[in-house]
Amino acid sequence: MESWFLADTDALRACFGKRLQDGSLKGNPKVEEIPKRHVEARLKNIAGGKYHKVTDGVNLLAKIAPAKVRNAAPNCERMFDTILRGLQ
Repeated sequence: MESWFLADTDALRACFGKRLQDGSLKGNPKVEEIPKRHVEARLKNIAGGKYHKVTDGVNLLAKIAPAKVRNAAPNCERMFDTILRGLQ
């Protein structure tokens, strides 16, 4: 799921503000293909070296735009489709 955060650069900017390292935002747009260790390193770089999986993860989850993530992450799209079908 953390790879999905990389799909919404606006949410990353909103979450990390002045700590944000803009140069770290660039990378593979196919966020689900990024190895987990690279996702964690990239989030730490984006956050100016201080990324906390729980605290920052919760804040990012509240800020990400579902449409952006669904467009960038096929597994997220599949999850939304499955859940929404189940609710009908």
